[in-house]
Amino acid sequence: MRNEVISMITGENQFTDWIAPKKLMKSGIPAYRLNLSIWSNTTSIEISIQRTFDNGLTILDVPTSDFETYTYTVNTEQYIEDIEEGVKYRIGCKAGNFTSGNCLVRLGA
Repeated sequence: MRNEVISMITGENQFTDWIAPKKLMKSGIPAYRLNLSIWSNTTSIEISIQRTFDNGLTILDVPTSDFETYTYTVNTEQYIEDIEEGVKYRIGCKAGNFTSGNCLVRLGA
């Protein structure tokens, strides 16, 4: 399995490939983590994180703890953490969320 997925977003409906988070142990409990990087030359692109539990048959936007959708319009470096095994993630620009410019996105396990 690949350790990272990278994509240059230049339009809507563009996403990275799917990637599974890296397993780590936190106080004896398994957790799954991905590093997230977004570098953009514009704020005219809204970037979303999506996940699947069934290898892409069903695609869901990743909710925040307040059940809002994670979206980004600025450069960011952070991580995503999950407690469930077998979940895959991707990052990109959904339909209607692109105006101009480009954005380099990366998820790394």
